[in-house]
Amino acid sequence: MHVAALREDGCPRVWVVTSDRCQQHAAHGAIKTSQKEVERMLQEHKSTSVQGKLLKHNLDSGVVDALKDLRNKLSETESRD
Repeated sequence: MHVAALREDGCPRVWVVTSDRCQQHAAHGAIKTSQKEVERMLQEHKSTSVQGKLLKHNLDSGVVDALKDLRNKLSETESRD
């Protein structure tokens, strides 16, 4: 199917216009499959990269911000002493 080939070539958006219900479902399925494959590849890359192994990249942004605030407060306390 051409939709899958376009997605594999990096086409960010694909519009399929047809009144054939079967073709609509096939196109939608190809797009969803491509999206899931890209997400899986990104997750795999993240887990094997150095960046993916850093703790701050695996924590919620709110937790990272709270830890930064704590570090700053501790630094301020140490500089006063």
